[in-house]
Amino acid sequence: MNKTELSDLLKTISSLDSNIMKDIEKRWDSLTKPPQSLGKLETLITRLGGVQKTREPVIDKRTILCFAADHGVVAEGVSPSKQVVTAEMVMNFLNGGAAISVLSDCCGCELKVFNTGMVHKVEDPRVIQAPIALGTANMRRTRAMTEEQVLQALSTGFEAARVEINAGRNLLLCGEMGVGNTTSASAIYAALTGIDPHKITGTGAGLPRARVDHKAQVIIETLKLHNPDSADPMDILSAVGGFELAAMCGVMLAGAVYGCAVLVDGFISGASALLAMQFNPLVKDYLFFSHQSGEDGFAEICRIYQIDPLVDLNMRLGEGTGAVMILPLIDNALSCYYKMATFAEAGVTEILI
Repeated sequence: MNKTELSDLLKTISSLDSNIMKDIEKRWDSLTKPPQSLGKLETLITRLGGVQKTREPVIDKRTILCFAADHGVVAEGVSPSKQVVTAEMVMNFLNGGAAISVLSDCCGCELKVFNTGMVHKVEDPRVIQAPIALGTANMRRTRAMTEEQVLQALSTGFEAARVEINAGRNLLLCGEMGVGNTTSASAIYAALTGIDPHKITGTGAGLPRARVDHKAQVIIETLKLHNPDSADPMDILSAVGGFELAAMCGVMLAGAVYGCAVLVDGFISGASALLAMQFNPLVKDYLFFSHQSGEDGFAEICRIYQIDPLVDLNMRLGEGTGAVMILPLIDNALSCYYKMATFAEAGVTEILI
């Protein structure tokens, strides 16, 4: 997919179906409960119907697409982990020992793992091989990706999502694995908003607090070196992005193009979401932000972009775990929508408003 093809696809994104959403709201108001008393859950189901263009939304066929890649910036001492951990954790994903594996199994969510650019390749048939390079370049010294690599990573995610949607999936989730990717995510947030990196940079995968200032300083020096255009998501990805972050962005773009809801995890996938919204603001309608990440600065990002995550569990695990964790909550909301009695059916006097 080249830039022209991507631009043409993004022009096809449409607004949600407002008539269907109004009908779903009427259904909610007819049920035996006070108006809007299920709060965000009512809004979620209403918007889900608008995405799917049906008064009977479902999320019974769901897949989480997890993208793994390494980051050259770990050479600057921004992570407590070595790059081999990316590959080791991918094996843990596959063998069922990681949080994302356990939660996906619990919630009936198919897990697919992609190698989009690990330094240490995992030779396992369960990994979908789509490597772009052996990790990104060290963004502190040079741009993380070439424009060609950005497009390749976006295309990888976009095509993965398209395949799932064509196979009948009605909900996609995004996950990731990549040592150093919170540094990339923080840099993306700073590039988009101009926020002081010290306010948007946290401990990631367990970096000691004493080294967080160094991590933020690396981001400051990187942004000064490349000066990415805050209005150009391609330029930001090239300067400070990661293969897995660009691939997740591609998934989100495809969801909007083909009318499929995408459940966003936390800090890292949130950076991909903001980039997707920068490509086309209408993409936001198709994204459902699952939880308020506990990583430093995410609350301020949500305030700036008027994002209202469903829950706040103080989670910052990554992998897509926060998104999968709330699937039962959405299932319960759908059960209420379909199974609760109306005032007329239950013989209950309707609330007058």
